[in-house]
Amino acid sequence: MPGVHVDGMDILKVREVAKEAVGRARRDEGPTLVECETYRFRGQSLADPDELCDPGEQFESLLGMCL
Repeated sequence: MPGVHVDGMDILKVREVAKEAVGRARRDEGPTLVECETYRFRGQSLADPDELCDPGEQFESLLGMCL
C-alpha cells in the first residue's frame, strides 16, 4: 500500500494528495495511506492543557501562516 506524507498545514497540498488517493481507490488500485502532519495550537481536553504546547518560534511561524 503506498503512503504519502504531507504538510497538514498546507490545505492545498492536502487536497491534491487526497484527490490522488481517491482517484487511485476509484480505479480499484487499492488504498493509500495519507499522513497529514499538523501543529496543535491548543490542548484537546482538560487533561491536555494548553501549556503542553510549545509557544516558541515554531508556534509563531505557524501562526503567521494562518493569518
